[in-house]
Amino acid sequence: LFTTESFRLDRANSKTFILLLAQKKPLSFITSSPVSLSEVLLKYNKNEFHHLYPKTYLRSLSNKSKKYHQDCLANICFMSRSDNNKLGGEKPSVYRAYLPEDVTDILERACCPDSLFDDNFDNFASTRAEWLAKEANAKAEIEPGFPIFN
Repeated sequence: LFTTESFRLDRANSKTFILLLAQKKPLSFITSSPVSLSEVLLKYNKNEFHHLYPKTYLRSLSNKSKKYHQDCLANICFMSRSDNNKLGGEKPSVYRAYLPEDVTDILERACCPDSLFDDNFDNFASTRAEWLAKEANAKAEIEPGFPIFN
């Protein structure tokens, strides 16, 4: 689901995904201050959700034989417009320089593996999708062995 479903505010899966991320109390990627969820969720502002692997960067990698699913849920996170503007369309290993030295808490609260900075989108999306599924299943009150997300 997280690698195949596109992020769209009018879809139930995207709304559920947003709530899953919100429960982790995300932090700003640049300042590590808490993201103001009340403002973001109240306005349901698409401008506060951004691509971890920028679309510009993924388009530069794409060719006739390889297209990246840039809008998949696994590539989306809470990020302020100002953070996104500062990080720009650079690949993650380049924009890493704008983040604090210790990004452990930032990444954990974004359900984001540190493979983000390896500039390997396929590996990152797969790993993040596993993390997101694990987080979703941990939150669900269901019978053991009956996962919601695979």
